[in-house]
Amino acid sequence: MKTVLLSTIIIAGLSATSVAAQVDTNGDGILTLDEVNAAFPDIKAEEFSAMDANADGVLDNDEVAAAQDAGLMPKT
Repeated sequence: MKTVLLSTIIIAGLSATSVAAQVDTNGDGILTLDEVNAAFPDIKAEEFSAMDANADGVLDNDEVAAAQDAGLMPKT
């Protein structure tokens, strides 16, 4: 059971990291609204702000994963 849970956590993390890496055009490890809009034009500023849990104006890997889990951002 622990192995399955750990595998699920790792896969979820890799999914968020994979999307973030694809969208992060400048390679700084965070996603700006412009980067997200370039990859997902349907995500507007209001939705981006809803994903930005700490309101710092960018999305980190944890915020991307949470947005994906909530269905706010595609997983691929």
